[in-house]
Amino acid sequence: MNPNKGEIRKGAKNEIEARTFGAKIELREMGEDSTTSPVISGYAAVFDEPSTGLWFTEVIMRGAFDNSDMAGCKAVFNHDENIILGSVSGGSLKLEIDERGLKYEITPPDTAYVRDMVIAPMRRGDLDKSSFRFVMDYNDEGADTWSWDAVNDVAVRKVNKIARVMDVSPVLFPAYDAADSTVRKAGECSELREQAEKAEQQNKEVNNSSVLIY
Repeated sequence: MNPNKGEIRKGAKNEIEARTFGAKIELREMGEDSTTSPVISGYAAVFDEPSTGLWFTEVIMRGAFDNSDMAGCKAVFNHDENIILGSVSGGSLKLEIDERGLKYEITPPDTAYVRDMVIAPMRRGDLDKSSFRFVMDYNDEGADTWSWDAVNDVAVRKVNKIARVMDVSPVLFPAYDAADSTVRKAGECSELREQAEKAEQQNKEVNNSSVLIY
């Protein structure tokens, strides 16, 4: 992990995407005083876990965050930039890459709004999803790879390199925003299906027309 990496690589398209994972969010109480905000921890992204909610299948590969710029990453609620829970630069947001994925730990501000709108729903189990927003560098041809899953009839995207992590966020509802470049690539990938279907049909025609002579 490189949370303090400098500016995003020159020439990257700043198209922001958002993904949500159902990994459990945890609260760690810091004292007996119930008015003190606990530490919030969870996984913003999970490796090798197929996405849900998109019209294509997406998997974030191990190593995707190895050279990511996380220096400006914020922790916000519901991706609302007006509700800041923590930041890497301020030391109230810690990010770690482990075997499972991108883990975060937030020390939120001890305010009435955070206690009522974030902490209380989490204690009740109403707030149980994590999401993150990121930017891909599409000048890097290896940033992602596309293929067609003929068995499940769906395009598959493997995210290999994430250029920048914008924010991590406990969310009430899943957030699935795909950048225009991603939509275009998924559309192009569907051509693989057409090519595969044509090839399969041609093979059938060849096999049907073949005559075996003994």
